[in-house]
Amino acid sequence: MKLAGVDGDAADGARIKIRFQKPSGFDYETNPIQITHVGNGVYEATIVFGSAVPWLPLGNDYAMYIKGEKHISRKFCQATGQTTRCTGNGKISIFSTSETRTFDFTGLVLEPGDLLSQDGVANASDFAKITSLLSKSCSALTDNDKLTADLDYSGCVNIRDALMMRRTLETKYDED
Repeated sequence: MKLAGVDGDAADGARIKIRFQKPSGFDYETNPIQITHVGNGVYEATIVFGSAVPWLPLGNDYAMYIKGEKHISRKFCQATGQTTRCTGNGKISIFSTSETRTFDFTGLVLEPGDLLSQDGVANASDFAKITSLLSKSCSALTDNDKLTADLDYSGCVNIRDALMMRRTLETKYDED
């Protein structure tokens, strides 16, 4: 997966949640999972079925939602190659929960927006969290300030973070 505005490894160690959903009504969201940078702004996460994630009903109609610690939820309907917003049922197959499976969700970035404490939407309240911190120097920011409003993981809350948030507010699709 990729995070909007993060081209390198700055978000290494950030956390995401993955939600598995089927039209039959099955709906499960993981606890936060750490992501690891693998190169060129691409991040990966590993989940283990049966421990961190319950055994999933097998099938070929899953949608997976990925939500970052300061991102809106992004729905994926294809295991690889998805480059446009998903509006229908999922087409992701899970035929075994014991095999290693790789999904390539790099075609669509996770957009920043739903800031701590997350309420499921990106809105003016989230934007206000960023603008309230713009006057603080990087060294004066607390770890919580950075976790909340440093959208590009640069260690500072600056105009770039505000512009990223504004872009999301102008084009967002809440896919939760």
